[in-house]
Amino acid sequence: FERAASLYGLARRLAEVAEPAAAVELARRQGEALANSGRATEAAEVFEEAAAIAPPQTAVVLRAAAGSEFLRTGRFDRGLEVLGPVMTALGLNVARSPRRAMLMAMYRRARVRLHGMRFEVRTPEEVSPEVLARIDALWKVASALGMVDTIRGADAHAQYVLFALRNGDLARVGRAIAVETAFACLPGMSARRRVHQLLGTIGRIAERLSDPLLAGLGLSLAALSAYQCGEVQDCRDRAREGEVIFREQCIGATWELTAAQLYWTWALYWTGEYDQLRRRAEQFVRDARERGDLYAVVSLTTGLPGFHWIARDRIADARRLAEA
Repeated sequence: FERAASLYGLARRLAEVAEPAAAVELARRQGEALANSGRATEAAEVFEEAAAIAPPQTAVVLRAAAGSEFLRTGRFDRGLEVLGPVMTALGLNVARSPRRAMLMAMYRRARVRLHGMRFEVRTPEEVSPEVLARIDALWKVASALGMVDTIRGADAHAQYVLFALRNGDLARVGRAIAVETAFACLPGMSARRRVHQLLGTIGRIAERLSDPLLAGLGLSLAALSAYQCGEVQDCRDRAREGEVIFREQCIGATWELTAAQLYWTWALYWTGEYDQLRRRAEQFVRDARERGDLYAVVSLTTGLPGFHWIARDRIADARRLAEA
């Protein structure tokens, strides 16, 4: 991917003068190659550069990608700054005050529950490219926003779920059901039956599409559900399986990979496997630093994943990492 990014960058520079439209597409591909290689901040900057010379509709999608990549790597202020105009362009009614945000999230979550997970399958050819682009941009905004603002993220996710289900493209429906499953997991045992049904639907869609990302999401969400139910050994095993899929079979799934790694390390803390926790946490942090992923580095060096420092009486090292 790094070589592809370099070649796309060269072709883009050659095209910028003679063929601006081609330069936009080449920049988009360069950004995707950078994101797929784990260089999310560089990808975000390339997406922004492409948006500056792209037609309005394409620019919205590119800015959504840029903002998402900034947020996914912990550049929260920059990401929110980029996503502000994108949310307006997408018609996302994001509340300004915390109280209104809570009310809007509750209202849209209620709409999702009333609608259920009903959908009519359509092929991508049956849905206009403009609608698919809007769904994908909405996904990027919702998934990234949920990392920094839980309430507004829940509101945006609900809007994505309803929009994806109405349009019926199966891959996007699968992501929508994965979003709903994440929320359904939170009550723990009382929601176990519903979560099991949703995970079954995700698994069937993943199998039908041969989609490793959805398969990994299913395992990662199964880990989250097990954790919420106190079944930490099952959480550990499902998270480990999901992590392998994201790392070995998926492209550009760095945030999903980090989530699986977090569930894995949380479970290792509760099972008392502190030596294994140390080895895994150090490996995950090393990989995150190499790809410039601040979100993963902070998440995997603080809280439960960083407990191995305390277990080895290395409090100063733990404090140094937390403050770095």
